[in-house]
Amino acid sequence: MEEESSRLEAVYGGYARSARRRSAWDRDHPGNRAMRAELCERLLAGAASQLERGAEVLDIGCGGGYWLRELAAAGVAPGRLHGVDLIPSRVAAASSMPEADLRLADARRLPFEDCSFGLALMLTALSSMPDRTAARVAATEAVRVLEPGGLLLVYEPMLPSPLNRSRLTVKPAQLAQWCAPGATTRSVERLTVAPPLARGAARLSGRSYGLLARVPPLLTHRLTLLEAR
Repeated sequence: MEEESSRLEAVYGGYARSARRRSAWDRDHPGNRAMRAELCERLLAGAASQLERGAEVLDIGCGGGYWLRELAAAGVAPGRLHGVDLIPSRVAAASSMPEADLRLADARRLPFEDCSFGLALMLTALSSMPDRTAARVAATEAVRVLEPGGLLLVYEPMLPSPLNRSRLTVKPAQLAQWCAPGATTRSVERLTVAPPLARGAARLSGRSYGLLARVPPLLTHRLTLLEAR
């Protein structure tokens, strides 16, 4: 765990030192807000059945807790929210939600019993893994901790990035193979306008992102919904 934690610290530390990346990923940029709002809407729609029945929720690779806070803002009781991450500073930041269960842990060795959750999120978590073997183990671990009928939502870029060689690309067919026979794919949805285009368009007009999001060739990510057996 320490080796992988150090690797991630180095990767994200490099991002933080890059003025270009800091500018592109500025949380307050209109384009970034539009992309996050779209993803949040799709996540809540996909997870509605589990959220409405009061399921326990796990965010694998929760970072600083952004999506856990979004779920809380959408009405999910903080006591039902759980998150794991390998970077201590991010877990500390996520711990600003005192009622949530936040843990320093490896996605490949989740510190939870089988069938503990009704909903699990992996939002660009698999593409952050060191290799495909690690990504496969993390995916099977996510399925392990889901109860029968529980949902796993996986959000990942569709194509490799020439500017980010450390990022893996995981295709839905490969994800389905990793998760079988413990889970089956219910849906695969394309979303997220190519980020450079989204950022430029959102500066021009508040409606621009929504218009571009209707053009499938401009969409660069997938949201895959799997159901545990």
